[in-house]
Amino acid sequence: MSYGGEGSEGKYGTLPPYYENLFRQTDVERQESFSSKVFYNGLPALGACVGVGLYNSATRRPLHAGIQKYFIAAPIAMFLGEQLRKYYQRNAAERDAMLRHYIMLHPEDFPEPKRKKFKDVFEPWIPER
Repeated sequence: MSYGGEGSEGKYGTLPPYYENLFRQTDVERQESFSSKVFYNGLPALGACVGVGLYNSATRRPLHAGIQKYFIAAPIAMFLGEQLRKYYQRNAAERDAMLRHYIMLHPEDFPEPKRKKFKDVFEPWIPER
């Protein structure tokens, strides 16, 4: 089954327009959010510094002893956090590609949903005082 318009023409055809819009990324989704940067880069670096500090305190050393360990552990943790983010993005892209491919192979299992109007969804309401 082939649908006109813009879509991902491929070996198996295209997605129905409704599902094509579901899989299309918006500009907001393409941008990396500030919280994502903090979560995947900042928190591992903070955790590494806290870990080095706890190690120093457990071995009864001053917190500033071995300051080079902080400067070594933080970038390593940031790098590992970035790799984790890329891993999650690759898995999500692969999952979306598999779903898109399955929908293309079995369009009869994915009919376009009927659009409902608000008047059909909400019950009648009469305001009372």
